[in-house]
Parts: sequence; C-alpha cells; structure tokens
Amino acid sequence: MELEEAFKTAILAALGEHFLSIGGETVRQHLEKAAKLEALRKQPLLTPEDVCQLYGIPVSTLATWRSRSKGPCYTKLEGSIFYTAKQIEKWIAANEVTVRR
Repeated sequence: MELEEAFKTAILAALGEHFLSIGGETVRQHLEKAAKLEALRKQPLLTPEDVCQLYGIPVSTLATWRSRSKGPCYTKLEGSIFYTAKQIEKWIAANEVTVRR
C-alpha cells in the first residue's frame, strides 16, 4: 500500500491538481478508478458485482451461466455467491480460442 501512495503522491506532484480531461473524466478519476480495481483484484472473495467491475461480465450473465452449469467456478457460502480472481482468470484462459492465420 505504501508504494501505491508514493506513486499517487509523485503523480500529484508532477501534474498538480489540475489534471487534463480524458474521455470526460480527469486523470485523477482514472487513477482512483484504477486503484479501486487493483484493490478489488486483491480481495480473496469477489461478489458477482465485483466480477462485473473487474472483468466486464454482467451480473445477469453470471447468474445465467450458474443456472446452466456454465461459466467460471464459484463458491456458495450461506446462500451468497463468490468468485476468486484465480477462478475467473482460469476460466477465461480455458476458453481461449486459437485463430489460425
């Protein structure tokens, strides 16, 4: 965490408080979003909402896959659904399609 704070401090010092706008958001907003996603990625258990934020897979798609016994493995604890980043990434890798060129 100290490295992240040092990085953020260095960027603030280099660019100042007035960041350029990128796609309607400031660089600061992009950096804060990236930091939140990185912190989320380090969590041991991810909710379907977390998976949606990290990987862009809609919560409804995850639910459909679970009902059809498809998609990434998940853990069910007291009725709540959880994933791990490792489960998601393993599933993504297993579904890679090789394109012949």
